[in-house]
Amino acid sequence: MSKKVLLLHGTDDSPDKNWLPWLTKQLEQLGYDVACPQLPDCDVPDRKKYNDFIFENSLYPSGGVIIGHSSGAVEVMNLLHDGRADKVHGAVLIAPWLHLEGADVLSEHPEKFGPIHGHGNYSWDTMKSKATHKILLHSDDDPYCPFAQGMEIAELLDAELISYSGHRHFTPNPLEEYSKTFPGLIDLLKKHSIV
Repeated sequence: MSKKVLLLHGTDDSPDKNWLPWLTKQLEQLGYDVACPQLPDCDVPDRKKYNDFIFENSLYPSGGVIIGHSSGAVEVMNLLHDGRADKVHGAVLIAPWLHLEGADVLSEHPEKFGPIHGHGNYSWDTMKSKATHKILLHSDDDPYCPFAQGMEIAELLDAELISYSGHRHFTPNPLEEYSKTFPGLIDLLKKHSIV
């Protein structure tokens, strides 16, 4: 297993917001080499643009771990689908979505959220084979990414679904604890042999 980790932030976000700096530090203390890049033009996340950026900058952690939040979690799926991707040890998807239908906030802005998910054209068997350990974290009250879609992704990806209640989108509004940390995440990653 490689000691490399790629962390992917969500839409209109950055590596220095919410719990990403905390997670970066925690993983570095465990001996991991962590890349948490500013994704290009993240106000309109784009599958091709993100994939090319990651591979052209040698950020893909072959044999390591990929962790993504929101559109960053969708990008984890995109990377596993990409023909340039080698197998990783672990893939962690936090609050992803699969399609705009049924996602009220997302479906109101297809021009913003459509380009990231590739319109569901995934080879799930290929994606399943590209990660040894796969977990998906989702809250039953996520206002952006429907819980039902998280369950669907977990089933299609053969990932273990870790369900939360009342944690919304794992961001600080309105849950202040997510402004600086992600309570229990490191223990969860250890429990599921991700790190």
